[in-house]
Amino acid sequence: MKQKLSRFMYGRYGIDELSKFLSYACLALIFLSVFFRDAARFVLFLPAIAGLIYSYYRIFSKDFSKRRQENAKYLHLKSRFDNWRRLRLDM
Repeated sequence: MKQKLSRFMYGRYGIDELSKFLSYACLALIFLSVFFRDAARFVLFLPAIAGLIYSYYRIFSKDFSKRRQENAKYLHLKSRFDNWRRLRLDM
């Protein structure tokens, strides 16, 4: 089974930081949607499912250059946010 999965994933992009972030954020939204009713649940649940689908699309994609560009943009934004937060907390 492990070999079959390995063969299937060969040539695919795999998991990166952006995919991890999207997956965790979407799972958190799904968890939060449990505590709401009707329209609010739908507003949280639908984007969460769309985000998970996009995350898996990225993981199984064979377009390495686009996925690397997306991840680089995410990492750049993340580092800017981390630097901003670090400056705010140090003051």
